[in-house]
Amino acid sequence: MLLATVFVLVIIAVVIGLLFAIGGLILRILYVCCIGLPIAVCISLAGVICCITLIGIPVGLLLFRAAGFVLHPFR
Repeated sequence: MLLATVFVLVIIAVVIGLLFAIGGLILRILYVCCIGLPIAVCISLAGVICCITLIGIPVGLLLFRAAGFVLHPFR
């Protein structure tokens, strides 16, 4: 009886873990499509504008790095 109870609890824990994993994946996809991509594009365009001048190149490179972080903050 105890073994069956432990088995059921393990199965429930695995199912709950899979549900959280699937939910997290869906939320990450929604974030990248709805929030991350538009902001990353805007920051990248600002980086391109900054890299036109010689003085703005360091700022432009920092903006490119920031765009990468906005696109994938979960790494």
